[in-house]
Amino acid sequence: MKRTVFTPQYIFFLAAVMAMAAVVLCVWLIITAPWFGVSIASAPDRVGEVIAVDDRARSAGLAVGDKVTAFATVGQSPVLLEPLSLVSDPDRTGNFSGLNALFDHVAALYRATDQTQTEIHLQDGRKLILEASRRPLNSLSPWWWLMAAGTIPFLVGAGVWSYRRRELASHMLLLAGASFAIIALSNLIYAYRQPSIHPQLFEWAVAGNRLGTLLFFFSYLAVFLVYPRRLVSGRVLWALLVATLLLFVNELTQAVDWPGSTFAFPVVCALPATFTVIAVQWFLSRRHPVDRAALRWFVLVMMTGIILVTSLYFFPAMMGAAPVLPLEIAFGVGIVSYLGLIMAVVRYRLFQLGQWWLSAWLWLLGGGAVIGLDLLLAYWLELAPTYVLALSIFVVGWVYFPLRQWLWRKLFWQGKDPMQWLPRELLKSLISDGDDEVLNSSWHQLLSRLFQPLKTQVSTTRLTMPLLVEEGLVLQIPNLTGGGSITLAYRSGGRHLFSPDDCTLVASLLHMVGPAADARTATRRERERIMRDLHDDVGARLLTLSHRLESARNIELMTEAMQALRETIYRLNRPEGCELGEAMAEWRCEFYERLEAPGVTLHWQVAPELEPLVLSAAARVDLGRVLRESVSNSLRHSSPSCIAVLCQPNNTQRWQMVITHDGATGDPETWRPGTGILTIRRRMKDLNGSIHWQKNGDELMTTLTLPQELMA
Repeated sequence: MKRTVFTPQYIFFLAAVMAMAAVVLCVWLIITAPWFGVSIASAPDRVGEVIAVDDRARSAGLAVGDKVTAFATVGQSPVLLEPLSLVSDPDRTGNFSGLNALFDHVAALYRATDQTQTEIHLQDGRKLILEASRRPLNSLSPWWWLMAAGTIPFLVGAGVWSYRRRELASHMLLLAGASFAIIALSNLIYAYRQPSIHPQLFEWAVAGNRLGTLLFFFSYLAVFLVYPRRLVSGRVLWALLVATLLLFVNELTQAVDWPGSTFAFPVVCALPATFTVIAVQWFLSRRHPVDRAALRWFVLVMMTGIILVTSLYFFPAMMGAAPVLPLEIAFGVGIVSYLGLIMAVVRYRLFQLGQWWLSAWLWLLGGGAVIGLDLLLAYWLELAPTYVLALSIFVVGWVYFPLRQWLWRKLFWQGKDPMQWLPRELLKSLISDGDDEVLNSSWHQLLSRLFQPLKTQVSTTRLTMPLLVEEGLVLQIPNLTGGGSITLAYRSGGRHLFSPDDCTLVASLLHMVGPAADARTATRRERERIMRDLHDDVGARLLTLSHRLESARNIELMTEAMQALRETIYRLNRPEGCELGEAMAEWRCEFYERLEAPGVTLHWQVAPELEPLVLSAAARVDLGRVLRESVSNSLRHSSPSCIAVLCQPNNTQRWQMVITHDGATGDPETWRPGTGILTIRRRMKDLNGSIHWQKNGDELMTTLTLPQELMA
């Protein structure tokens, strides 16, 4: 027979339904008990103080502030109030004799009020008759919802267990969450008895509270015995569980009274044992940073609440004093501790739950917000169901969901969706000029921007796919080309671990850009082959031919052809370009040698702030040809004695190269553009610049205006 395996979402949904059903059942047990329209709080001298009355009780003569001394069935002997009659916590009874006395007193009060009418005795001597009715929901203490929220730890434990069913620690967390829910719901039943509760139900609720408390502390101790490192065998855990159940059997049989408080003594003794186990785990994790980080957060969010509750609630009870921490606050601390576990799962991927865990909680909170708000509005405003539904939908739609999205972005969103910028930046890297080193450097920068690691290291290790190591602390990623890899450590500045989803994303990127990177590499290799052929074959033959020429004009043409060949080879060999200062230095040497023969003086000046400007290979070739053509025209048409080249800034976005020479020059306005001038203008247009000729006395000034970005 095939075994049915339920999905985590189904288990989580079932746990939520069970928790809601348990809360509804407990509330139903409360509101079906006898209710006489009065809420009473414990006061000194064996009296109860009236803190709230409804219209019926007020019409009977009862008022807020009256002191109640006894209850009685009409015509029968009264049952006097005792110090613990109205105390919400039976744990303050101390030993078994005090607990049994409380049970007897609760039974007597129930007999006195289990009628349609009850007689209430006041301290001032008055006796009032109150009519019983069904208890309204809004008569419950404002803290009752905190007791109901005690089911949250059960949902946390169920959520962890549903995704990690084979891990022993998840079983212990589920038991701890279920135990906390039992404690909360038991307290919800008897903490708000007004004025009485069925004695059998009261005894069951007290037993449930004590069983839940013992199991809760057992499961806490067991969690640290097996997580993050297992310290004991399964037999030891079973022995601890049997010992815990024996303590509960002692509660039922009342065989042994422990020192101080029979109930609080075992609980307080469990705390140092838990501290000892935590210390052992801390020592064993000293060389395992992932375990240490998980343990640190786990102890912070889980043990802080336990320490507060044990030291401020159970320890005073064991010493015979009143608890320092109110019962409601104790529950609140426990709930906050479990909510901290959700943050720990998200931050350190405890139990490797990942985003499934967060998605499940968002789903639960989204649905619970609508239902919870509906109940709260009905409780506080006492509106009709139709109006409550409409108002709750409005508040959830216009307040809750926007607030949740804002909180999500603040706490968990790592920035802009990477798919909005990552493909574009990858494409830029692929089509940009540069060798394998430049491409891999761009790839490394994109990965650093995507994951924001605390540390990166380039390695020669060859990988074919991304690899998670050190349990998520480190992600190793192959380079796009040329072998090697990059190691990223401590994601998001050390705030998160790398996840399998990160590996999947990087693998998808590699699969997407891998063929393009291979084609780019093949193109670069073909370009290098063409460059070598031009240099070794065509260049060598042109050089041989130049030595056989005799005509000065032919030699000049051959020199220009070889210069053009060198520029073509340069363009292929250095596609990444160079700085303007480097190019200007080479052109200065070239023109100095060229102008030395005709006896032309060269003046050369470059503003220092322009030298770092970067020229692409194409821009360098085009600008060099414009400069040579301008110098050639001056030599050919003007016979100058001096040529000056000046590079200077023009404004924040552009700069100028000014070429000035003397000699026989005509007015530029009268020129008829030939092939040379048209070619110069076309090249300047390609450079996104402009050229202007101006006659200044007996000198001609050629001004080239260019942008600072010459990477085209």
